[in-house]
Amino acid sequence: MQNHSFHNPIIDKTSILVTEVRISPNLSNATVYISTLVGINNSENLISALNNACRPLIGPLTREFKLRRAPRLHFLFDDSL
Repeated sequence: MQNHSFHNPIIDKTSILVTEVRISPNLSNATVYISTLVGINNSENLISALNNACRPLIGPLTREFKLRRAPRLHFLFDDSL
């Protein structure tokens, strides 16, 4: 995510921290918990934008981890911090 431009001002201007990733046993689904450095002001818009714009991340992720199947990414806001 750090090296990728989403061409979305909500995502590109926000410092995103990945706090946890939970992967299903068959590696087909991944839930990505994120937090931001600025707090939870715009969290619903950010999560919606990430879930809609995550498609370009799947190819590099699959190649880097040498997966046979591309996982479906689902982003959720982690408010525990």
